Amino acid sequence: MFLQFVKEGDVIVEGKARATRYKLSDQAHLLMPLNLDTYFAKDVDERKVQTSFNFELIREQLPDVDLFTEEERKHLAELQSEFRSHVDEMKTVRAMPK
Repeated sequence: MFLQFVKEGDVIVEGKARATRYKLSDQAHLLMPLNLDTYFAKDVDERKVQTSFNFELIREQLPDVDLFTEEERKHLAELQSEFRSHVDEMKTVRAMPK
């Protein structure tokens, strides 16, 4: 199971042998499910909260993260193609003389 996380890019392996370190990838930080029951089980003072906007999110993290699976990208491309064909149809209808 752990190797699956590494393979999917959720865990980054750094170093070798006894010097091996593991950390969550930016992708895992952004896309992993949030368990609200666990979050709210902690006292307010124990929770890790971010007090300001994370500007690194846009500049450094998002460019390296795949927000969509290959299947989702394919589906979005099909929808985009369908949308463009409808726009082209509207242009044709609009350009017709009355």
